[in-house]
Amino acid sequence: VSQRLVSSFSSEFRYIFDFGRWEDLSSLEDLTVILRLSTMWNSPHGRSFAIDKISLMKHTSTISYAMLVSMAQTYKVKEWIPWVFRQLTFNPIGKNTMTVYRGLPIEMIVSHFHVREAIDQYWRIVAAEPPTVKHADDCMNHMLCESEWHCSWWNSMGRFLLDGRT
Repeated sequence: VSQRLVSSFSSEFRYIFDFGRWEDLSSLEDLTVILRLSTMWNSPHGRSFAIDKISLMKHTSTISYAMLVSMAQTYKVKEWIPWVFRQLTFNPIGKNTMTVYRGLPIEMIVSHFHVREAIDQYWRIVAAEPPTVKHADDCMNHMLCESEWHCSWWNSMGRFLLDGRT
């Protein structure tokens, strides 16, 4: 048995026998060990503890999307995948750096770009076609009213949806 394996097991066993100190564990490394062991030994308490703590970390940017996806796949934590996908999708593509995409599965990246393209296309359609105007009962000129509505829509919401600076 290699010294590295023995060292790894001995460091992991300290989590098993030190249950009272779990609340003090907050590093990603500690939580990953707890998640790995509790998954391996089917311990729901340890698993939910680690998942809850890591789930809180994902909001503080201390864990990369790629690492979160990898851990989600390894330890079968399905709820992390949609969260990462939403974060990728609702950030403009230009604001995501290569570091964000590095390490993510290619299927997720391709899906992300397809979804972003569909959203952008939908915004262009919405920008070009204002919602139907509802005329007041006392509206005298429906054509003029609709023309004004179309101009108002285009000069406000339509331009906002297409403006690449937002």
